[in-house]
Amino acid sequence: MQSVSDINDMKGKYILKSFNFVILYLVLAGIVLTNCPAQDFAFPSQEDVKRLKSGQFICNTVTFNWNGQDFETDFIIIAVPENRNSKDSRLIHLPIIKIKSNSETLREPVFTLAGGPGLPNIAINPPLWILENHDLVMVGFRGVDGSVILDCFEVIEYMKNTPGNPLSKNYLNGLGRAYFKGYNRMTNSGIDINGYNVIEVLDDVDQARQILGYERINLYGWSWGTRIGYLFGLRFPQSVKRAVLTGVNPPGH
Repeated sequence: MQSVSDINDMKGKYILKSFNFVILYLVLAGIVLTNCPAQDFAFPSQEDVKRLKSGQFICNTVTFNWNGQDFETDFIIIAVPENRNSKDSRLIHLPIIKIKSNSETLREPVFTLAGGPGLPNIAINPPLWILENHDLVMVGFRGVDGSVILDCFEVIEYMKNTPGNPLSKNYLNGLGRAYFKGYNRMTNSGIDINGYNVIEVLDDVDQARQILGYERINLYGWSWGTRIGYLFGLRFPQSVKRAVLTGVNPPGH
């Protein structure tokens, strides 16, 4: 059993290592499709979203077709601090999708946690079997699904255009310079890189739980999402009913 001090120590460790977490984000964000096309969904307009203050959200509720089946669905945008440890932090916007079960005997909702890091948590083809007795909730991952995308195209361009042994010293030094170039571009554009870490993702998920009015939730994570699920249980044990973790990848392996 983890004590409160253990959890606080873990929080400090993950914040200090947030840059490593961001690097993983940047690698995958440039290699794979990082977010689903927003125009395919019924999220509120940008005009409405930009008026949100911290912690506020706006929701469109529509009947939406998922894989040939119609479900009442909430398309939500929430405003959260980019860095909760900075009192002067700007706001970013994260998408949340809640697909409502048609069951008359609802149990605790299931929050999905996708793999990666760098892959989207807003899925075009969510696991609809969950809806038999549970609402299904997808909370967009910061840096991937939301208003800020950590897309480090400098790294991709370097890898595409640089011949030679990718494990050689010269190649790796150049790769490091490409990362640093991308880092400088993002920070110069106003992005607070320190706000993109595991702790912030956990707090985003729990803030979504609160605004949706759930006392406890179930977690269904795979690959890197199992790490989010494990750490969420340590940080918010009172908020978790059950967790299913597939292809487990815990901290420290």
